Amino acid sequence: MSALGVRYGGDWNPEQWDDATITEDIRLMGEAKVNLVTLGVFSWALTEPEEGRYDFAWLIDIMDRCAEAGISVDLATGTASPPAWLARTYPETLPIDRDGRVLEFGSRQHYSPTSPIYREKATALTRALAQAVAFHPALALWHINNEYGCHVSESFDPVSIAAFRTWLAERYLNIDALNASWGTTFWSQRYASFDEIGAPASLPTFHNPGHLRDWRHFFSDQLRACYEAEAAVLREITPDVPITTNFMGMFAPIDYWTWAEAVDVVADDSYPDPATPFAAHEVAMTGDLMRSLGGNRPFLLMEQAPGAVQWRESNATKRPGQYRLWSLSRVGHGADGILQFQWRQSESGSETFHSGMLPHAGTETPQWREVCELGEDLDKLADVVGQVPTNRIGIVLDWKAQWAGEALISRAPLDHFREVRHWHRTWWEAGFGVDILPVDAEFAPYDIVVIPGLVAVPGDGSDLAARIRRAAEAGTHVLLAGPTAHTDAQLHAFLGGYGGPLAREAGVRIYDHACEAQASHWPWTNEPTRPRIDRISGAVSTPAAQGPIELSVKADSDLAKVAQAAGLDEGWCTGEDWADLLETTNPDVEVLARYAQRGAAADYAGVPAITRLRFSPSPLGRVGAIWWVGTQLQAPGRVALAALTASSANLAPTGAQLWPAGIECVSRGDCLFFLNHSDREITLPGVLTETAIIAGGGSGEGTDLVLPARTGAVIR
Repeated sequence: MSALGVRYGGDWNPEQWDDATITEDIRLMGEAKVNLVTLGVFSWALTEPEEGRYDFAWLIDIMDRCAEAGISVDLATGTASPPAWLARTYPETLPIDRDGRVLEFGSRQHYSPTSPIYREKATALTRALAQAVAFHPALALWHINNEYGCHVSESFDPVSIAAFRTWLAERYLNIDALNASWGTTFWSQRYASFDEIGAPASLPTFHNPGHLRDWRHFFSDQLRACYEAEAAVLREITPDVPITTNFMGMFAPIDYWTWAEAVDVVADDSYPDPATPFAAHEVAMTGDLMRSLGGNRPFLLMEQAPGAVQWRESNATKRPGQYRLWSLSRVGHGADGILQFQWRQSESGSETFHSGMLPHAGTETPQWREVCELGEDLDKLADVVGQVPTNRIGIVLDWKAQWAGEALISRAPLDHFREVRHWHRTWWEAGFGVDILPVDAEFAPYDIVVIPGLVAVPGDGSDLAARIRRAAEAGTHVLLAGPTAHTDAQLHAFLGGYGGPLAREAGVRIYDHACEAQASHWPWTNEPTRPRIDRISGAVSTPAAQGPIELSVKADSDLAKVAQAAGLDEGWCTGEDWADLLETTNPDVEVLARYAQRGAAADYAGVPAITRLRFSPSPLGRVGAIWWVGTQLQAPGRVALAALTASSANLAPTGAQLWPAGIECVSRGDCLFFLNHSDREITLPGVLTETAIIAGGGSGEGTDLVLPARTGAVIR
């Protein structure tokens, strides 16, 4: 994938246009320096207009023209949107939602992932297509299906339920093991056989957590089985052509750690909302995730919008410069290719107003100029292809923990992905590079590892606890941020103290939780109390509803000092939602913060909230620690704790200084990416040398780099 340097292009749908437009498209692609296009994503109705009759002539003609123009093809199998004949001839392939409604033909992704008929027809199409184009010179990459699970990640049809029973039988071997895992004795839910098990569809009240968690796992596996059926055919016929499918960031229904093992190139579709100031972080974080999913290898940005999308309730367009800026950010975080949806903006259909590289208004537009400028930038960055950033901080992300949080019926929200996002943004804002780690990784190679909101641990937690201890003994700072380790992998609560073996390694015991209450469960009680009238009720205190969770930190402590150095305002150490109520069990544990006498945890004032257990120096002189954070710290508290952890680990941000507000600095290979996300021009003094090569929108003034608003520059 690296012969042409950084890949640039996007989805092209020439079947929507006449021959003259296709000819113009290829000419304009040369002008924009496009070198890779995705073809055939939604072309099943054309490539197989009738069951068993294939027509690839038009597609091969387009590929011939691409090859002649020096443009490579990412060829899709087209199986994401079955044609009308499949839905009408085989209506049993259509998905059914949890309320029993059939999802009809007329949109896209209208198939049940477990349908054997769908898989048979999709695999047959893939085989015929691969045989037709196996030796085509333009074929550079296979693109299976499209955005698996985006619209239909589950189906409640009879075939799916039967397949779920089979999956459970293979997983648990006998029904007694399933009953024990799911805890079915409660509420008289015991099953006598696997045949009695249904789907967690519409139910009278709360679901069984194990049931829902396994249903999520089952459909992640079923969607992957669809992918692997097509991949097996492609590997048989075109073994030298790499295969991918497009991921979608932190998409909860699919465990991308397991899927990443099955693709040759990790690819991602990413659509941050320009209407939020945190969109730039979403760009960086998803880049770090995709690079990490591939084992710290470069990835391919398969889709982004050059301007606005059309599918949100309101759709802000990217501001001038943001398309180019965010694209350079993705390259800095590990992308070897920048592709868009789509090349030419559609004239009709559901995505008419989704932007394209070539907009409705044509080439005399700011958007087209920016598209061409980005092509020039990427053309200068061939040397970065194949290289990756080197980071000393890791954050653990685990899909099974996210499923657990969605399945558990808990006292407060359990959103593992939210906590990962929060901690990643804290480090990113502070200028540190971050890798995303699977929960089964070895942590010792990193200086700092954050494990946030891992509500359910793998197995019984003992292996994870052992790796945490090994890392701390080797000099790693492992920061366990609540709510973590409430249950084991079977969603059984740890008896004798939450946190289980992880808490024991941290030298603490969690004996209960306190939760912040946003509002009363009974809406008729939400009127304000009046002491003169409500003689009894007016005297009742409700600290749980007086959030946030406030913490107390000694003024002369290291944590308070870093907060002061960071210029944090009074009341900076607060949490939300959860408060672990804990006690120390090891005399060497330091208590860095306690719950305060006000806020949602006021009844537990003085109880430890943040602790640290330091270890003896490693043979290399590194001093590691296990930190326990008993609440979901809000941003200022995370900033202070991150600063203290970084100081303890002797880590400094990328670059020799803290850059001005709005500047992101990313190191990749021998390149430094300077990205100005602000609305003002910024001059960075002393970053250029006489031999520096600048790609992007910046300019040099001696040794100073000048970055206009919303521009990026790459220095080699």
